[in-house]
Amino acid sequence: MNTPNAEPPVAFVPPVAPPTRSLHWPWFTLALLLPPIVTWASAAAGWKDFPVACPFIGGGLAGLVCGIFLGRRLGKTTQTVVLLSVLFVAVFAVLSFALCFGGCMVGGFQLNLH
Repeated sequence: MNTPNAEPPVAFVPPVAPPTRSLHWPWFTLALLLPPIVTWASAAAGWKDFPVACPFIGGGLAGLVCGIFLGRRLGKTTQTVVLLSVLFVAVFAVLSFALCFGGCMVGGFQLNLH
């Protein structure tokens, strides 16, 4: 026979989404534009090897920092934060790499392959 349950049924409560993190726009802008500015300054100073290496190293680091900043800002769950961060890292690495080439061009860098 059916015996009454002393405990009332527990209703499903969806997990609370974590609060969104604010995006610090000055740091984001600095991280994105610092490699092109450094590339421009080193090309204008007449350095030979640093303007060539800066787009690869600086562009990758800028993409990493900016992608994680934006992924953490827009993602609601851990999975979306990781997915958006990976996507934005690729986008901002290419963008910063292209901006570094503009810095080389403005700085007057001449690549000599001889």
